[in-house]
Formats: sequence, structure tokens, C-alpha cells
Amino acid sequence: MAEYYIRTPDRDESRGPFTPAQLQTLAEAGQVTIDTLYYDDPQEEWLPIGMNSELKGEVFPEREKLKLKVDAPEEEPDKKTKKEKKKPVKEEARSSTVSDMLAVAENETKIARSRRRRDESFERATYLTDNGLCLIMLLSAVTLIAPYLNEIKSIFSSLQLRLFLNYPLILLAIFDLLMSVYVYFGDRKLHSILRGRAMLTLGFGAYIGWALGDMHVLIASVAFGIGILWSTLAQRFFLSIPAVMLGLGGSAFLAYLSLTGHLDELMHNVFFEFFTDAK
Repeated sequence: MAEYYIRTPDRDESRGPFTPAQLQTLAEAGQVTIDTLYYDDPQEEWLPIGMNSELKGEVFPEREKLKLKVDAPEEEPDKKTKKEKKKPVKEEARSSTVSDMLAVAENETKIARSRRRRDESFERATYLTDNGLCLIMLLSAVTLIAPYLNEIKSIFSSLQLRLFLNYPLILLAIFDLLMSVYVYFGDRKLHSILRGRAMLTLGFGAYIGWALGDMHVLIASVAFGIGILWSTLAQRFFLSIPAVMLGLGGSAFLAYLSLTGHLDELMHNVFFEFFTDAK
């Protein structure tokens, strides 16, 4: 048996699904009219019940009127009393059925509304975190590359690209650039890798900041790491906002320290002599 979702023309919330028999009961209770909208699956749109002759006939059946008058025999007092007692019972049962259906419909409407709000919040959180993480990783790449600009020019001019292997932080910067591209296109499968990247800065940066007594590096590294971790885990829009702000704040401050030369000495100490200049 076909089932239908219904709603009033002035509201977006739908109720249902209802069978035609249930709609007829609701119509008798005044809850459904010919102007009530139902969702038509073939046409994929909301239409008034009055436009569907078949459904209208099921929900609002025409009552046949008897033209002949028949004198009803007098009923015995005890039978009349029994009928009078049964009538309220039928009305009470019908009212109870309608109330139950309305309660179920209202509950389903609340569930659908809550699910829709949750999905919308998740979509907005995804959009915000994807763009936020992209910016965070770009700023991280700037932080790591800025102190090595002279070395990078020298390596490219000598065409000895293998020398890049002597600078692990430059390789890490290239990794951050690639991650920013993947994150921008919404590849959430990489969030576990981003968490590992966040833990690297959170642990190494915080340790260096503490060991050198540099609170700027320590605080910025902690904000960077926690911001990324939080952003990859947040599934609600209101939770993703502070997460992205924290990560952006930490990465932006690290980039500022790097561009102003504050990290030059620290960065140049991270160097390996795997390869030497052939010249």
C-alpha cells in the first residue's frame, strides 16, 4: 500500500508516512484538507491532495445519501441505552487513533529536523576545517622555507638537487605544501596523517621552546598542534570555529617569527651532511 508524506502549504516541516486510510482518519479529524500537500515521488514535488483524483477519492470518499425515508421501528429501551453507550466509545477510539498518529508524525518531524540540522552543521564544519587546514599548512611551509631561501637558491643554481636531503625541514615544508593541496580538495582520509604532523610540531616545537626559554616558540607550537588536532576531530560547526582559529593563530605567529629572522639560528642547526657540494 502506498504511503505519503504530507505538510501544510505554509510550513516546510513534513509528517508521515501515512497510508490513505490514515489520511482519511486525519481528514475526518480536520487535520487534512484538499489543500494539504503530499509528496509525489514520480514528479518529485509537493502537490495538493485535491489535484490527485485517486488519492482525493480515498481520503475524502463521497458519502451516499439515501433518498428513501424509512420509518425506523421503535427500539426497546435497553437496546437504545446500549447504542448510546457505544457511541462515545467509538468517538473516543477515533480521537485516540488520531492523537497517536499525530504524536508519531510530530516525533518523526523532530527527528528529521534534528538530523537535518546535524548534517548541515557537519557540512559547514567540513568546509571551514578544509579551508582552515589548507591555510595552516601553507603558513607552516612558509615558516620552514623562509630561513633557507639562500640555500634553496644555491642548490637550484648548482643543479644538485640531492643536497635538499641535507635539509630535513625543507623536505618537511614540501610535505606541508602537498598536504595543503590535498586538504583543500577535501580529502579527509589524510586527517590521520595531519594529526601525526601536528604531534611533531607540538612535541618538537614545545620542547625547543621550553629548552631555549623561548615562550613565543613554545606557545605558537602548542597552538599550532592543538589547532590541527582539534580541527581534524571536530564534526560540529561551533566546535570547528575555535579549532581553526587556534591553528591559524599558532601557524601565523610561527610564520611571523620565521620571516623576521627569529628562527634562523634554530633552523640552521637542523642540518645533515649526507651529501656534499661537488664543486
